[in-house]
Amino acid sequence: MVRSRWFSLLMLVGLLLSVTVSGYAQGATGQLSGTVTDAQGARVQGASVKVTNRDTALERDVVTDENGNFAVQLLPPGKYR
Repeated sequence: MVRSRWFSLLMLVGLLLSVTVSGYAQGATGQLSGTVTDAQGARVQGASVKVTNRDTALERDVVTDENGNFAVQLLPPGKYR
């Protein structure tokens, strides 16, 4: 009987841990990323990129890195331009 209680307790703790961990995996934000290139296809370093939420008009500005890449993080869900 004692063994049964320990097993049940262990299973309950395992279940609670798995629910807690999966809750942290869900995020309420997203990320947009890309590469800026010129007309010839060369990557553009230091280009300004503005991302605007179509519904809320939230704007975020970033600058491309030395390879022309950019990333805008922690964006709320929505449609962006």
